[in-house]
Amino acid sequence: MIDFDIEKVIPHRKRMKLVEEVLEIDDQKVITLSVVNDKWPLLTDGMVNPIILIEIVAQTTGIVVGNKRMKETGEGVYGYLVGIKDAEFYKDSIPLGTRLECRVNLMYDLKAYGVFTGVVYSGEETLARIEIQVLSTEE
Repeated sequence: MIDFDIEKVIPHRKRMKLVEEVLEIDDQKVITLSVVNDKWPLLTDGMVNPIILIEIVAQTTGIVVGNKRMKETGEGVYGYLVGIKDAEFYKDSIPLGTRLECRVNLMYDLKAYGVFTGVVYSGEETLARIEIQVLSTEE
């Protein structure tokens, strides 16, 4: 874990803030940690729907975008998820208490628009691969 204030770069709070820790970060990639808890949306009978992994990838992407902006201007930035280019899920549900590591990499960017690939793992098991488009508020 590194010392990083997530709330400076993403708007999510309370039960919608799914990312708990930043494990690694630079201008091209970020690795975050989340743990499925009983306050998460889409939780039923101790299991969360894997579609929530899209939001984890989006929040993790917001962290890399915001970190880059903070380095350049000293101000945070919020990103907007504008499209899901591709999403593959490898589990039907994810149990309460599961530790999730999300790795997001920048594929390419054009000023305020970027395309990112995120992979979510639980240990060595891949749970999802998601490609998203993000439009940041900097332009």
